[in-house]
Amino acid sequence: MKPNFPFNPEIFKILNLILSHPLNKGRKANSFFRFLLWQLFSRIYPYPILLPFTKKAEYLCWKGLSGLTGNWYNGLMEMEEMAFSVHFLREGDHFYDIGANVGAYSILASQETKCNVHSFEPHPETFQWLKRNINLQRIQGLVTAYNFGLGQENKVVRFSANLDCINHVLTNNEGNGIEVTVKILDDLKLPIPSLIKIDVEGFEYEVLKGSEKLLGDLTLKAIIIELNGSGKKYGIEDTFIDSYLRNYNFIPYTYDPFKRELIKLDSFLSHNTIYLRDYNFCTDRVKKGGIIELANGVSL
Repeated sequence: MKPNFPFNPEIFKILNLILSHPLNKGRKANSFFRFLLWQLFSRIYPYPILLPFTKKAEYLCWKGLSGLTGNWYNGLMEMEEMAFSVHFLREGDHFYDIGANVGAYSILASQETKCNVHSFEPHPETFQWLKRNINLQRIQGLVTAYNFGLGQENKVVRFSANLDCINHVLTNNEGNGIEVTVKILDDLKLPIPSLIKIDVEGFEYEVLKGSEKLLGDLTLKAIIIELNGSGKKYGIEDTFIDSYLRNYNFIPYTYDPFKRELIKLDSFLSHNTIYLRDYNFCTDRVKKGGIIELANGVSL
């Protein structure tokens, strides 16, 4: 079969991200080779491919799954937040992966720290791949997966079907989708986590409103949340979510995984932001956290 390479602007955008990624510094030829290898092999081989993630973890990946291919190209696609989660979490902790997709954060956290992971993914097909990736790991018993979304009321919503890691709750003026269940997190009475990751494509405020008891519990030390303007389609501005979190004493930070340093921000970032409630506790944790050995040869 002759490989078909679609040289389009999206490919060059990906290449630019790869070559500028901090974890590819000094190893750009290696990262470029990994990119070419994936572009070739994923077009010839039509089935999911098992890829190494870290020394301890691996995952199934396939063409078009940008949430995982970024980790293959770069080591950690979301370097600051992923490294923070591993350096922060400990065995016995609970971690909520809300908007788990096929499990990058869930795999990383459970395999590298042996913490207890609760993974929430409403899309039924994506959920099945999440389960397959969980079952591949050496410590499957640490991850519990839930096939529903989270919000401020129990209901059924329309959900997009074919947008990979940007599937989302549909608004009234969007097209047809599938039906998924949404539940209130506080009603589930799960163990309180020390860290939550929320990536739900604009539905973040709904998740937070259904988690007010949890937000008030001081066991929860940090939240990783995506604020990229996508909440506007639901009538919610990122500044409103920022103020909402600050009311619970969560303050925005970024993280330098090379120095293991948490850096306070004046405002949230335009993608993921780490919100901390206990800076001293979190700083002590990351300074003493374990080392991640990534599949691309980098250690953090």
